[in-house]
Amino acid sequence: MNQPKIQQQGGIYHLTWDEGIEAQVAKVREHRDGRITAELSVTTSLPGYKPYLLGRSLFNLLAIRSRVDMAKNLKERCPEIEWEEALEQLCHIVLEDFHRGEPVTEIWTTDDIKPPEYLLYP
Repeated sequence: MNQPKIQQQGGIYHLTWDEGIEAQVAKVREHRDGRITAELSVTTSLPGYKPYLLGRSLFNLLAIRSRVDMAKNLKERCPEIEWEEALEQLCHIVLEDFHRGEPVTEIWTTDDIKPPEYLLYP
């Protein structure tokens, strides 16, 4: 299975594989107990399916059991795809980006800062 094309905007990840499947991962959230969950939607444009929603679920990105269950569910609906590999790629890509976080933005001013003015000096 090829690596997916990735678009990320506003916390929503769109992953598209050449094999004719697409996944959207949204609302990635880390919980106090260490789980990292997201809303996952998977569609296909393979011949004979039309643009078709194969599955939508709250998905634990760190749990192997979630991947196995989702792959089994997707395999029943669309057996042409290696779902285990696709979901493994998806989890790796989203988790790497999630842990990387936002880039640091340095804010500097070149203006002179005036001392505070008081109505009544302390």
